[in-house]
Amino acid sequence: MKKIISTLLIIISIQNVSNAQMSAGFFSVTASNNYTPTGTKAWATNFNGLYGMITNLKPNELTQGLQFNGFGFNIPAASQIVGVQAILTYSVLPITSGISILKDSIVQLMVNNLPVGNNLGGVHNFTTVVTTFTYGDPVSTWGATLTPAAVNATNFGFVSNLKSIGTATTQVGIEKTQSQSAKMKIYYVSTTGVIESQTAVAKSFSYNNILNVNDADANTLIEIYTIEGKKVKEAVIERNEEKIDLSYLKPGLYIYQYTQNKEKVSGKFIIN
Repeated sequence: MKKIISTLLIIISIQNVSNAQMSAGFFSVTASNNYTPTGTKAWATNFNGLYGMITNLKPNELTQGLQFNGFGFNIPAASQIVGVQAILTYSVLPITSGISILKDSIVQLMVNNLPVGNNLGGVHNFTTVVTTFTYGDPVSTWGATLTPAAVNATNFGFVSNLKSIGTATTQVGIEKTQSQSAKMKIYYVSTTGVIESQTAVAKSFSYNNILNVNDADANTLIEIYTIEGKKVKEAVIERNEEKIDLSYLKPGLYIYQYTQNKEKVSGKFIIN
């Protein structure tokens, strides 16, 4: 089959049949509340554009847990959860003289409003320089056994406790308006055996009888599989633009897969 160099468009009759699209984004939190069994300083939650705020965290004080949930995942029931990532960005401001440094004392998954698995906290320091930290990876469930039902529940999420290890009394908050305030990504293996993930980022594909892959770089390997996992096509994008003819494939459901910015992108399409 001759390869035609143009734009990266797979010209076939298709429709989007899966919400499982991998990208660099994360599902955003929609609710937050205090998890009171740990810590002494309560958060003021869900007001004035903030998920949580403490106005006077004193040196050596430990916050209560700020629990994030309501992410809206919809993982297929037969899938296996294989990885979880979460990201946090806190805003830190000293309100007395001294240095504001907050340690992420606890960062832990929450299932049915209870902490499960390993604590990934105790590693990062939040300071007045706004920094985003990522917890977890695509191949770790933080020591917890997770089911699609648990992840899809509205009370699934994670909890974060902060401890002041600086010398200043500090104001700390996490904003609803920041691009990366409190978000999660779930990685799972579907019944096809292809590792997929769910995120909140809009798909990078345009569906109008043409499959547009707008963000793939040159020298990217694209692989096409049947729904049973048999590879039927692979092609390397030799330029920024390329067209791949798949008209020879039988009608049915197929999976495409490629790696972009060190993340594996996958999705499904139908050839009619």
